[in-house]
Amino acid sequence: MKRRLPIGIPSFAKSRGEGCHCADQTPRIAEPLPAGECDFLSRSRHFGKTLSRYRDNPIAQYAGHYASVSCSHQAAQGLALTAEDASRQGQCELVVRQAGRIVLIGFELTEADTVVGEALAQLKARGHAAKHRGAGRVTLLGVTFSKTKRQIVGWQAEEVV
Repeated sequence: MKRRLPIGIPSFAKSRGEGCHCADQTPRIAEPLPAGECDFLSRSRHFGKTLSRYRDNPIAQYAGHYASVSCSHQAAQGLALTAEDASRQGQCELVVRQAGRIVLIGFELTEADTVVGEALAQLKARGHAAKHRGAGRVTLLGVTFSKTKRQIVGWQAEEVV
């Protein structure tokens, strides 16, 4: 019985369910090819689009890039994090909890190499601290990243009482 190839079927589970021919060649990746031989390696039909979006994306121009780098760094240190902590007032970009202290962090990206202060002002204006009152000492922290220097150029902190 001939089985058809899973061309145009986007998921492995669906291709198996429809009885298509599938062969797991994963273990062969580590095998060297004999000289003069070539294997056919298929890829997702969307692969080129995804790769192009990745290569052509000026990600360092967006505050989210720096926020994710900061979040990754803090997570690697074993801190208790909540990214995009939602409340009625909106989302706080990052909340760090440790030893009875809660730090609400907002990020901003600037063309200048100085602290603008929008991140801290936004944390205060949206009242993100209200959600965390009574759970520990709350600190608001606005962090400023520079597009040109591609690093933190300053921060502002304020204790909430």
